[in-house]
Amino acid sequence: MALGEDGRWIPGSLPYRIRAGVLFSVYGVYVVYVVLTLALFIAKARDRHSGLAQRGTRLVVLQAAGCFLMGAVGMVSTALQQWPCFLKLWFCNVGFLMAYSALAARAFQHIVVSNIHSATNRVAVHNNPVFAGQAPSTPALASVPRPDSIFTEQVLPIAAHHYGRGDDAGNSRLDAAMYDDGFGAVQLGAPAACDDEKTSIAGLHGAARLTSTQLVAADSADTYRRLDKYTRMQHFATDRVLALFVLGNAAAGVALSLAINVVNKQFALSPVSKTCKMMWGFVPVIAILAAYVVLVMPLLLVKCWRFRDAFGIRNDLIVSIVVGAVGIIVTAVWETALFHLALRWSGWFFTWLCAVSIHTSSVAVPLWGAIRHSRDVVYRMHGASSLGSHKVSRRTEFNAILASPHEYRHFCDFAATCFCSELTAFIDEYQALKALTVRALGAEPMWGDEDTAHFDPGLNVASAIDLRLGRRAGRAHVGYLSVAAPSQAPPTQSPPTESILDAARAAHPQLDISEAIVFPIAATDKLVAILRVFINSGSHSALNLPSAMALRIRERLGRSQLTLTVLDEPKEEILNMLFFDVFTRYSRAG
Repeated sequence: MALGEDGRWIPGSLPYRIRAGVLFSVYGVYVVYVVLTLALFIAKARDRHSGLAQRGTRLVVLQAAGCFLMGAVGMVSTALQQWPCFLKLWFCNVGFLMAYSALAARAFQHIVVSNIHSATNRVAVHNNPVFAGQAPSTPALASVPRPDSIFTEQVLPIAAHHYGRGDDAGNSRLDAAMYDDGFGAVQLGAPAACDDEKTSIAGLHGAARLTSTQLVAADSADTYRRLDKYTRMQHFATDRVLALFVLGNAAAGVALSLAINVVNKQFALSPVSKTCKMMWGFVPVIAILAAYVVLVMPLLLVKCWRFRDAFGIRNDLIVSIVVGAVGIIVTAVWETALFHLALRWSGWFFTWLCAVSIHTSSVAVPLWGAIRHSRDVVYRMHGASSLGSHKVSRRTEFNAILASPHEYRHFCDFAATCFCSELTAFIDEYQALKALTVRALGAEPMWGDEDTAHFDPGLNVASAIDLRLGRRAGRAHVGYLSVAAPSQAPPTQSPPTESILDAARAAHPQLDISEAIVFPIAATDKLVAILRVFINSGSHSALNLPSAMALRIRERLGRSQLTLTVLDEPKEEILNMLFFDVFTRYSRAG
């Protein structure tokens, strides 16, 4: 007989041993699957082309650990039927709380970072007229200061009611492009804007009293409010803080389990009971899990639904909601109303299915996609010189997006969801610098590389990209948001693929513009700001350029070689990053 009088499998019988052996073999495969995929996930996350780091590696590890405990409850309960109840309680409480709190933390982090990137991108659009045919923003909105970097752990506040706050000397300073009463005439590096800090702060307080009539574009005001809201929330969205939140949930699960161990003898540590039904001991964790599934997860899903999700957090939330709800209902019904079936086949088996589904959607599927994406990116980057017709057509499509203001704005929005808004911001700044340079070359004498000392004797380029913000370009530096204004940097029809040198030659064919020509004086503040924010390795918004390229740029700056081609090499590298990485996801998502 395989079954006893109580309807359970008889321990020690041949059918019982066969059944337990098969299930433990499946469980062994599950353990290998979890360990292998998680190890590969951690290793692959170090690849900057994979995109796995943006999913929060620490939080994914904690989530996988919780799922593993959930799976252990399901498989061991199904294989043995009778095993220590206190272990089942501990694994259930800690596993469920870790898995769902980690997923909620990942979603919260994704929402905060995505909103900051997208809002910053929108601010760049409102304050940057480099898009051909786009009207400049109003003076009131243009005067709103922007943060030095949205990636720093100590992000500077944005909204009007935070304008008066100071910042630590060691942190990035809040530097703004000061506009006059006209339609956005920028005073780059103006001494009056830098010398009197109290005057500057008073002016910012004045900007804080903008009325609704001054806010011509309501979308712009909403964007600044959203940027301020999520910038302040970013302190709570770091990996460290969220990991502590998840571990706090795990500690709560341990405390809850200990309390039940003391109160209920069925779950006592001693004497050990191996017979435990779906009693009230599991009710607290089921209630907490139901709150996650019914309230927390759907709310997070609604918050992140509008983003073009490049990293699959929406899929993770959908899977967790569906399998969590189904798992709770089926397991509870199976262990209570269908208890005669539970004697033969444990309802906790559905918990194992829930754990497998969540782990697969959060670890295995992204890992497979990252391997494919990283392989394609590396292949295309190394084989860019010998691309086939299909790849050439895709590059042509990418260039067409860059040349179209409307399409480029959508592409920038998607790049923000990929947490790559600093790449498009560099392109915007490059375009603004190009417009300033092209205009200034027609009004200023041109200096060759050998005449750099006469060109601007007060400019120390080697120190210009230091972390310390000097007054030379202090008020011109606004993080990675463009300070270009219509009067100094009119929208240029030149696409980003065209270099500054080529654009200058096309705009001024009567001038002899060679590669030795340096930037005009009117464009140096913008150039220095770009170098500080994007090229300086100590900046929070520094571009991930090859070390050899960064060294070559630094050597040129050390020799004060401010020629028109100094940014061409990093510009091409950024365009390649956007094409091989972001555009690949963009075309796939579209």
